[in-house]
Amino acid sequence: SITKKEYEADILSGSKIYSEEERLKLTLKLFVKNALEPIFEDDKITELYKKIFIEKPMLLEKLNELQGKIDKTQENISLSSSFDYNTLLIKYDVKLINNSIIKYYEAIKNWIDEIMELMREFENAKSDVIRECDLIGLTFSKKYEENLNLNHKENELFKQRHEYFKKSFGIGLNDVNLKLLSIKKQAEELEDKIEKINSGDNSIKELGLLEKESRATFEFIAENTANIIKKALIRIENFERNREFSNFAAKVCEEWTKDYRLFKTSKKEELRNISEEDSIEEEVWTGWFDDWNNLRFIIEEKLLPLIERGLKGKIITNEIKFSENGREINIIEKLLELLKKYKEEIDKFYIEERKGIYQKFAFQVGGDLQEKFETESELFKITSSFQE
Repeated sequence: SITKKEYEADILSGSKIYSEEERLKLTLKLFVKNALEPIFEDDKITELYKKIFIEKPMLLEKLNELQGKIDKTQENISLSSSFDYNTLLIKYDVKLINNSIIKYYEAIKNWIDEIMELMREFENAKSDVIRECDLIGLTFSKKYEENLNLNHKENELFKQRHEYFKKSFGIGLNDVNLKLLSIKKQAEELEDKIEKINSGDNSIKELGLLEKESRATFEFIAENTANIIKKALIRIENFERNREFSNFAAKVCEEWTKDYRLFKTSKKEELRNISEEDSIEEEVWTGWFDDWNNLRFIIEEKLLPLIERGLKGKIITNEIKFSENGREINIIEKLLELLKKYKEEIDKFYIEERKGIYQKFAFQVGGDLQEKFETESELFKITSSFQE
């Protein structure tokens, strides 16, 4: 670069050391280097100078800064249910991609590879959580089979419960990967189709027809694939957030199902045996069992709504804790424990006390009404003890 003295001596003085063009270039460099704004006779040239030598460098600097931030963001991208696919999409020239079939299938393949790599990283980071959730999902993965000892209403209740757990804990990451690979395969088939056309004798016409075919825009494919992933991530994050209660809920569901089926078989058989010991007619003891069955079914209906609230983890009552044996338990767990004890007390009443009440009034005038009153009174006492 030249100094001020050199500029005055060699350029302004009209020295022959530099040609006219060289003097103009050196003058321009001097102005640019020192951030000077020349004023030309033509205002348009002055404005053009500002745009080229002042505004453009500033804009390029900002663009480079922005690109640096984008590159840094790209390096730190990780999946979550709040993941914004636009952070990945930003580096794709969507308009150019949608206007070129070749760029279109290339972009789709790259996009799928990129998000599947993010999925692999997520699965590795959450492997323990996913494995634990899959184990619960596996328990409920099979189709519900109706139990012949249950009536239609009961089977429907247990089927509903089964389907709820199947949906809640069936993460379906394999399905997610298969859906993504299917989209990539379609892009590869599009590439193969072009190669096949290129090998033929009517490529121009066939390429034109291919170009006119209807296909989803690249940004819609990106949004759709992100949505497919997001649904699975939400289930995983919900499980992780309520991990302890989720395991508890699955265990309770299995226990209650097994217990109810035993009630319909073993408990019924036990009631029949103790009744027949005293020659009580079948019509009588089956009536008792029907009443017992109705109470047990009402209790059984309470399980799923409580489980649903507990798994949501957003209900205020679900945040209240009760200290029990040094362990804090969820209020939903507490309610389920109370319902379990309530079932046991109801069972105990029908096995140990119901026959005695019947025998007490069997041969008295108006004994039917007295029997009914005392039965309801004893059941009310049981219910009241759990409402305190």
